[in-house]
Amino acid sequence: MLRGWKNMHPGEQYVDKYVRLYEHIDDPDYVSKTEAFSAWYENTIDLPGRWYLQAINELFKEADHSDVFAGCRALLFGAAEPLLARAQRAGAVRDDVDISDVLHLVSGIAKIATPDQAYKLRLLDVALDGLRRRPVDSA
Repeated sequence: MLRGWKNMHPGEQYVDKYVRLYEHIDDPDYVSKTEAFSAWYENTIDLPGRWYLQAINELFKEADHSDVFAGCRALLFGAAEPLLARAQRAGAVRDDVDISDVLHLVSGIAKIATPDQAYKLRLLDVALDGLRRRPVDSA
C-alpha cells in the first residue's frame, strides 16, 4: 500500500522531500525530525484485513480497557498532535479540526471494505484536499 501511495505522488516521494532535506541539512532539528518521521512512515506493518480492522477499531475506542491499545493510542495521538499543530500554524491545515478528527477520518477510509487499494488512496486524497472546489487562479 505504501508503494502505491508513493507512486501516486512520485515527485514528492522521490525528489521533493530529498530536496527539502538538502536545503535544511545544516539544521539538526529538521534532519532529526525528518529521520524520525521517515523511520515511522517507511516501516509500517501490513496486516490482513480482519486484523487490521480490529486494530483500528481498538485504537480509536474512547474507553478502552486494553493496556496495549490504550498505550498505542496514546503514542499515536502524542506523535500526531504536534504534526497537526505545526501544520495548522503554517496555515496548511484548517484550524477547526483536532487530531481525533483527522485520525478518525483516515481510519474510516482505511476501514472501507474493498480490495482496491488505489480507490482507498484516492478517497484519502479527496478527503485530505477537501470536496470544495478551489477558485481558479487567474494570474
